[in-house]
Amino acid sequence: MDEELYLPEDWFTTEMAELREKLGIPAEREFETKIELGWKMIQRTHANGLPFEAICCDDFYGQSSDFRAEMSAAEFIYMADVPHNTPVYLKRPVLGVPEAKMYVFDEQCLS
Repeated sequence: MDEELYLPEDWFTTEMAELREKLGIPAEREFETKIELGWKMIQRTHANGLPFEAICCDDFYGQSSDFRAEMSAAEFIYMADVPHNTPVYLKRPVLGVPEAKMYVFDEQCLS
């Protein structure tokens, strides 16, 4: 369906340039994490019209809140294994700054 070759970050050092060229790795290629490559493949697969119902992934990918957020934002159904110590909520927490309360004093209160 799709594939990407993961190369460790140290392969993109100046010292490895000659080996990258010898192996045919394009000069414009930059380091990407496995998570970034995985998301890129999902996007291409979807854009190419391959039908799928859901995305399943192991805890390596499931532990990435950014990866899960990308799938949620794209409205993909996904099932991700997560490490046992991953915080979860039974109800979505309300995040934000509470509204400031205004207090009105009349002149009698101030005297």
